[in-house]
Amino acid sequence: MSPFWYTAVQALSHLPSLLVLVIGLVLTGVARRRLPGRSLRLMVAGLGVLLVDVGLGVGVSFVLPALLSDETTGSPGFDVVQLVVVTGLISTLLQPAGLGLVIAGALTGRRTPEPVPATGPGSWPTSPVTTAIPSGTPYTGDLPPLPAPAHPAVPSVSEPAREPDR
Repeated sequence: MSPFWYTAVQALSHLPSLLVLVIGLVLTGVARRRLPGRSLRLMVAGLGVLLVDVGLGVGVSFVLPALLSDETTGSPGFDVVQLVVVTGLISTLLQPAGLGLVIAGALTGRRTPEPVPATGPGSWPTSPVTTAIPSGTPYTGDLPPLPAPAHPAVPSVSEPAREPDR
């Protein structure tokens, strides 16, 4: 594979990540009025770190073919293995750091919503009960007590037992 095609394929392989991160920055900028300050800063920092990581990958894809062609011609240069190892280690640190910042930005500064009181007939009250009912006292609310279930298998004491039909 020629160096041009190698570089093109490697650069294009980073394009989906680059698009997602740029769209994420745009959406974060649009939502800046709804996001608290700390949350917004963490999101932008996390997306920025991830963009640096993608930029590092794209940069290596442009530099690597040039380094390999210089090594094949015999000119002294930077060791390719060292470049791949160092950029791999940097990327290994940048990806979790950026993702952690994005998650922290999404979760910080959230306020718990106030409960909406239920309205309408038959709705349960949403406010806590202010008067405590002592244990052991029967419920004296507006609901009638449930009737005792009838058990047809248990004969009544007042009725004589019937003989089975033959």
